[in-house]
Amino acid sequence: MGKQTNKNQIPFQINNIEILDSNLRFPGNLVNELETFHYNIQLQHRVDEVNKLLFVDTAVNILHKNKKTELGSIKVSCVYYIENLAEFKSTANKQFDFPNDFINAVNSISLSTTRGAMFSQMKGTFLHNAILPILDPKGFRHTP
Repeated sequence: MGKQTNKNQIPFQINNIEILDSNLRFPGNLVNELETFHYNIQLQHRVDEVNKLLFVDTAVNILHKNKKTELGSIKVSCVYYIENLAEFKSTANKQFDFPNDFINAVNSISLSTTRGAMFSQMKGTFLHNAILPILDPKGFRHTP
């Protein structure tokens, strides 16, 4: 008889953190107006079934307060090892369907990790104070 696992208890660990892209775009005459920032944030989930990995890619575009001028961007991939990954694959549509609490947890960790990577990459630049705010991971929709 196989090992039974409660689908609400997902043993996972962070396996890797990669900065995939980081760009700064000097704003010219707007450089003295950099006290307020806007952020466009996207999360993408990818699965490597063979290696039992879940990739959560976080892309952040940093915008001037006018919401038109892009000042910089960063893309960070947080890679999670999930021992029981196969248990979450739907036999009907071959997609992976994780519990919302788990998705919220990895999204939260990934957003926080991206915040730290942003600070590290932008330290000492005109975007030094563009610190990603604390975000509710439930605000990001997940579609399996």
